[in-house]
Amino acid sequence: MASVINKGNDKYMVRVFLGRDEKGKVKFHNKTIKGKREAQAYLAKMTNQKNEGIISDSGKVTVKEHMEIWLETVVKNRVRVKAYLDYKDRTRLYITPVVGEIRLDKLKPEQIQVLYNDMLERNLSPRTVRYTQPY
Repeated sequence: MASVINKGNDKYMVRVFLGRDEKGKVKFHNKTIKGKREAQAYLAKMTNQKNEGIISDSGKVTVKEHMEIWLETVVKNRVRVKAYLDYKDRTRLYITPVVGEIRLDKLKPEQIQVLYNDMLERNLSPRTVRYTQPY
């Protein structure tokens, strides 16, 4: 369920249903956007990301848990077995040790940069670093 709600003065709220938490409470992603076209484009982008498993109700999910779910539900069915195993190895070797225990809703861009810096300091190739980016 997703919608664009007119808030007046050329402002629109984009609302995407994310599911329910462990207590059954409904969770939404909400964002106010200026301009109807921009709001519709943002809605399409967020709906696509939700369908691909990129965004979700992060709750208390860690990066490690999210990556495991993403690998099984999105990646496994879209790529060949070798590519899937490569993604799984990169996650296990590079992502999980550095940011795996951080809650997804608490993950900051600086922590991701620390992950990339750590990989470069380990003398991994720029290609390996680039291919570790999941999206």
